[in-house]
Amino acid sequence: MTGVVALADEYWDYFRSSAQLWNIDRGDVEQIEYWENLSAAGVTNRIDQLNNFAKRVGRLSSDGLSEREHALVAAVQFSAGATAATLPFERDLALVAGPFNFATFVAALVPGYSLVTTAHGDGYITKLRAMPAFVDGWIDGLRQGASVGRAATARGVAAALESFESLLRTELVDDPLASQPPPSDVSPAEVADWRNSVLAAIRDAARPAIARLCEFLRDEILPVGRADDRAGICSMVGGDEAYESLLWAATSTDLTSGAVHQLGLEQLALLDDEYRLLGPGACGVADPSKLRDRLRTDPALRYTSADEIIADALATLARSEAAAPQWFTRLPNARCNAVALNAGPLAYYTGPSPDGSRPGAFFYNVGDPSAWTRYQLEATTFHEAIPGHHLQLALAQEAGLH
Repeated sequence: MTGVVALADEYWDYFRSSAQLWNIDRGDVEQIEYWENLSAAGVTNRIDQLNNFAKRVGRLSSDGLSEREHALVAAVQFSAGATAATLPFERDLALVAGPFNFATFVAALVPGYSLVTTAHGDGYITKLRAMPAFVDGWIDGLRQGASVGRAATARGVAAALESFESLLRTELVDDPLASQPPPSDVSPAEVADWRNSVLAAIRDAARPAIARLCEFLRDEILPVGRADDRAGICSMVGGDEAYESLLWAATSTDLTSGAVHQLGLEQLALLDDEYRLLGPGACGVADPSKLRDRLRTDPALRYTSADEIIADALATLARSEAAAPQWFTRLPNARCNAVALNAGPLAYYTGPSPDGSRPGAFFYNVGDPSAWTRYQLEATTFHEAIPGHHLQLALAQEAGLH
């Protein structure tokens, strides 16, 4: 084993042990009982550890390395540095008010494991009972972030509170955390006992923790939440420098934010040319600004029922599955399901579980049908499912790379 591979092994083990929210997204049952340490000290320690990995891999000699080892060095160095750069912002902003906030984790991702054994089922109960410790650590971290001016927008905090409070008003048996399918290799009697234990853990541990989180967000974060005219990260203290760092962490580009913005302006100008060309035939409108206004405001272009959205999403996914073999010489073994939800982001994708027992899934929110335009759903299905994130992430998982 080369030094590069050994260090990559060490980094991967550390990453998996510390990035537990990512493991939830992956459906990793091997670490099902654990939560992430988002306390002030926990995140500071993780940033130090990650930066140390980046420095160590940067000191490796490049002499005699194979092409794959060079790529592995770059991957570890970038992953460690990028994760360190984003951690405080993910904890203080994204997990509170981003598309994948903690309300989404509770509603759709935490109860999404593919459980098989009794041990898996026990691990899920342990996870629910450990939620208070996770929330208390997160509150500690959020308090530290707010003290240096790193708080989510007031609008985002209010939306998170609404989601959590709606969850707490539901009947216990209808709690999203109770929707976790039971382990497949247990008897009906054992399933009944397991479900009772899940409900008890939600009642005694998970819900009190969420209620405590709501109280903290309402009393300490909402009052210091940024107004709509200060929504950008650049409005924070040190925000310009943070924006450049996060731009690199999200893309690996060395371009400045100004250069990226200019690229965006140039692309918008090219799109306007396409609107002028295609608009008259599609909508009877040639002027780009009028066309955009029509696409945004015409009620006829919006859905009116969840059933219609579900039917169109399933039909679109079926069409893309049928067409994919004509376009790609290699397709993933895992299937992709389309799953309708009544809350959370408008759409997102989760990959197959590491053990292959859970397929990939394209989630789409039908809680407010009018949020979807008819021209948007098909493109979003292609993007999130096939040939988009499903081929990207399911094939990457099957590729056998480090």
